[in-house]
Amino acid sequence: MRELDSQTRAEPLKPMHETSTISVVVPTLNSAETIRKCLDSIIKQNYPKTRIEILLVDGGSHDGTLDIAGEYPIKIIAEPRKGRGSAYDRGFREAKNDYVAYLDSDAVASVNWLNSAVHILEQDSSIAVVNFKSLAPRDSSYFQRCVDALLSRDCGGANGAVYRREALEKIDGFNKFLYYNQEDYANIRLLEQGYKTRRERVPAIWHYRRRNIRSYFAQCVESGIGSMKLFLSVRRGSLLVRMLARTMVAVFPLVSVALMLFLWNSLFWIPPLINAIGALSYIIFLFFVTDPRYRSIKYVIPATFLMWLSTLGNLFGYLAGLRKVRKRGNVRKVP
Repeated sequence: MRELDSQTRAEPLKPMHETSTISVVVPTLNSAETIRKCLDSIIKQNYPKTRIEILLVDGGSHDGTLDIAGEYPIKIIAEPRKGRGSAYDRGFREAKNDYVAYLDSDAVASVNWLNSAVHILEQDSSIAVVNFKSLAPRDSSYFQRCVDALLSRDCGGANGAVYRREALEKIDGFNKFLYYNQEDYANIRLLEQGYKTRRERVPAIWHYRRRNIRSYFAQCVESGIGSMKLFLSVRRGSLLVRMLARTMVAVFPLVSVALMLFLWNSLFWIPPLINAIGALSYIIFLFFVTDPRYRSIKYVIPATFLMWLSTLGNLFGYLAGLRKVRKRGNVRKVP
């Protein structure tokens, strides 16, 4: 716990925006193990306490999460609809303040998170959302660190995002039918309205990654479902290209194995060679783009396998998402 606390303590910025109010939305479902750390990090923010409200949007927890949350001066909101899109949208509609921030219930925010975001938003009224880089806490398991080695190069996810409320009002909030990728949908709409987005590469969020391969794969399937629904909502060619590329990465190794087993001939070695070259290239690429703490083969090699596993999970999610959309027809399209 001392290590985790040391990550959230940074040289504090002087609070500069004492008139701006912030609603912090924490979507949660069975987060008893991490919710206390999450809420503590919000309460310890270097921002006037009277200008912060905390909204916990619960999807039906039954592990003691709500008992712990009840010890804090926060508003607890029951959201019967499943998925991150519905939780984010409900939080937005319940929030009444100038800015709406989102923090996952398995994440911890640095003390300067909110103050940094508001500082940026108030300097430029055309910026609708500020996203922050997230890393795994130092007390994470080896598997979580391997996942973080893969994800730490990214910046701009939903976790830790701080939005200008009036900008969200112009796009009518989040797409509540998206289980994942609700922030991508919102960003597309915000850009259409003429707003800008800002990505901060300085780590401000410490996020506990999935604990094992099973839960990680399940998350990737859910992400794939969200990606398919997002594509069918906005019909952007760039999204389709990305989905097709990830599908190819998922399928090619399987095709290679099949060719080796059933089409044994003088050219059987070509697909495995292509796989080996591709894997080695990605290992080298990841070594240079991942966070410095993970520049070791003990992290980048497992992370490369997790990258392929994520594409396979996404593929299952694409198919499941397409089936659900055709069956229910519950995709809100962009006007």
